[in-house]
Amino acid sequence: MIPQVVKRQIGKVNLIDMNGSMTSLWVSRLKTQLEQAFHNLDGNPVVFNFRPISDLDTLGVKAFFSATLKRPHLSLLSGSHEVMDLFNHYPESKQFQIFDNEDDLVRTYGPELLDSKIKDSDHRGSLRLQTAISIKFSYQQDSEQKQCVGIISNLSERGFYIEYIDILSIEQSLTQLSPYDIQVLDFVLTLPNGKTVRGQGKVLHWQLDQDQFGIGVQIESLNPHNEQRFSDFLQSQQEIVSQHQRGR
Repeated sequence: MIPQVVKRQIGKVNLIDMNGSMTSLWVSRLKTQLEQAFHNLDGNPVVFNFRPISDLDTLGVKAFFSATLKRPHLSLLSGSHEVMDLFNHYPESKQFQIFDNEDDLVRTYGPELLDSKIKDSDHRGSLRLQTAISIKFSYQQDSEQKQCVGIISNLSERGFYIEYIDILSIEQSLTQLSPYDIQVLDFVLTLPNGKTVRGQGKVLHWQLDQDQFGIGVQIESLNPHNEQRFSDFLQSQQEIVSQHQRGR
């Protein structure tokens, strides 16, 4: 599959998706696209998403290291076992901080993931908190169940807004993900204390911005065992916001 390097951004963090084949056949194209992706990054953190890589060989990984040599603040989201085994074989891999999943990403870059360019325009009267919370969700498309991950950038008792949405499956991630296919979803969000909240939501609206998109979700139901946990978290965060505002 032809490689496609796509740059997205959430807050101050640059997310670069490595799609398709990173092999000797495409080395020249890969170098060119990586140079373009590094344009106008302003020194902000860069996270490479290796999950969509279908193939990687020695020339492909050497081309990648050549393009990223001596650049600061580099990290990556892990790809398949085969991809990561080859990547970690080279000493240049030590310059990268490697994340197993979005939970690791949020723990490291939480504050820098806020203030995203895509904004949730849905105003429903309830207090909405700026957050950086990882979420996993699934939805049905035709006869296929798709598993996705993302980051919640704002949250209220009625709903939330998800950005940096990615398909978990390596095979499925090679297909185009369209926000219009997501209608009803089952979700598990991970709170900063590591506890989870499960529920079901309905997509109310979408926002598109070039190669990235966000979805606004209305909470339809929560797991009964998680309702108090979710309420306590919102209350604690609202108290922190109130204290901060009074201290100004």
